[in-house]
Amino acid sequence: MSGIYNFSNIRYAAPPLGDLRFRAPVPPEEDRSQTLIALPLVRSQLEGGFQVNESVSSPYDLFPPDPRITEDSLSRCSCSKKIFDRRGEKRAPVLVWIYGGGYVSGDKSETDASGLMQQSMQDGRDGIVYVALNYRLGAFGWLGGETFKKNGTANAGLLDQRLALEWLQKYIHLFEGDPDNVTVMGESAGGGCIFHQLTAYGGQKGPAPFKQAILQSPGWIPVDENQQETACKDSWTVWASTRLRKRGSYTRTRRLLLKGDFDHNVTVMVGHNTNEGLWFTLPLALIESYYSSYLKSAFPELRPSRASLTIADVAFQCNTDYLNRAYLNQTYAYQFSVWPALRGQDMLHTFFNGDANRFMNLMSVNETVAQAMQDYITSFVETGVPKSSLGLEFEKHGEQNRMLELGNEGIYVTSDPTANARCRCWQTGEYYDD
Repeated sequence: MSGIYNFSNIRYAAPPLGDLRFRAPVPPEEDRSQTLIALPLVRSQLEGGFQVNESVSSPYDLFPPDPRITEDSLSRCSCSKKIFDRRGEKRAPVLVWIYGGGYVSGDKSETDASGLMQQSMQDGRDGIVYVALNYRLGAFGWLGGETFKKNGTANAGLLDQRLALEWLQKYIHLFEGDPDNVTVMGESAGGGCIFHQLTAYGGQKGPAPFKQAILQSPGWIPVDENQQETACKDSWTVWASTRLRKRGSYTRTRRLLLKGDFDHNVTVMVGHNTNEGLWFTLPLALIESYYSSYLKSAFPELRPSRASLTIADVAFQCNTDYLNRAYLNQTYAYQFSVWPALRGQDMLHTFFNGDANRFMNLMSVNETVAQAMQDYITSFVETGVPKSSLGLEFEKHGEQNRMLELGNEGIYVTSDPTANARCRCWQTGEYYDD
């Protein structure tokens, strides 16, 4: 990237191997003599994101692991040459990216932030420090259950993120970043993780290790409790296992927001796409006679009278409403509607780098919207107020539930469709039978 320094494979925790594999992360050893050259953590469970004994039969016979991928707690950092070369002067705002991928896939290197960073250096601005981090995925990061917790730590993926963010508070100044001006940003599962970081410990263990948050389609899909808990922790068993959930966990985080048990001092920008649920909806669900049974399979305890609720509400869109109301509507809310506005399409705009044709027209890229989004994001990172010369003033959500619409027809202010009674019902959990 022109005018940008890149620092890769920075370790923020000890490798989660051996006795550390299913436990909370710990800081790395201070005296490290080996140079780390491997690329990080888990790209996906099928691609060999963890070590296995190759002498035994496993799914890796069919899907050989990428030899560059290892289990490790790594991050990468990018900053403008202008910032880094003026060391000792005013430090730059920091943007930390937490990738999505359904909590089972992804890595710190899958997004190209060059366009976003170049946009942060427009109009005489100095730019930002960009950090992308890894965290444990799939069964390695999201196991739970009473049996497991006797010898392991539940939801280790969130603890990985927390330790990385705390590490940045101590060391980001070495990359000319300002630890007092850190913004976290994540999409889908990444946004869902930030949602949980905001409510971590019920807000009772001090402020979050970041000042601002950008949550893009924050989501997680309810998973019914899996009663099959096993103490066996070989890699094959872990690969085949599912994420374990306790009954009621789906509403727990949402209720923390409702009760006020979260960090109130974070400035929030939150957005969703118009057609969030389409990727997760089976074609048969469009048939009225099948619709109720489809929802019943997704939500086994759902009352029949609430069968009209949708996957998009539950998994993504209502989460933005919970945040807007929790932060007293002092948030910056937007809706991405560039056709077809599917979940994840906004990522093509967030990380747009000038190559609109490389996606083979599978999903549209509106270059004006992309540049405006990058302006809004980087200015929010810098000042806490999103703005762009390519779009309207980005007003706070406010009592009128205003939000910014970003679509092919332009950028304009509209009413937030998530501010509805359905979302309030989902948040309370009253749709479950006693």
